Amino acid sequence: MGKQPESKLSTKIIEAWRKRGAFAYKVHGSEFQTSGIPDISGVYRGISVWCETKMPGNKPSKIQEYRISLIRGAGGQVVVAYSVEEALKLLDEVDKILPPDWP
Repeated sequence: MGKQPESKLSTKIIEAWRKRGAFAYKVHGSEFQTSGIPDISGVYRGISVWCETKMPGNKPSKIQEYRISLIRGAGGQVVVAYSVEEALKLLDEVDKILPPDWP
């Protein structure tokens, strides 16, 4: 069986983030993983970045919304992305808040 659509989107987002210089990886859920953690975790220019991937028409669950709020409250940047372009906008936002010569 092939990859599910959200998994394929996550792979494309990770590749795009890495091309921009981010460290990014897929978070694999299990019974040992905290529930509701976004699908992708990474660091871009020293900022914690996260992405919950969804296919059009799908929305984050209540626990996902809660975890996203906790990450944002701790200063992390999070996006719920339905496309690679939406995920890249998060990195654009980080670029806007940091000086150009920041690592």
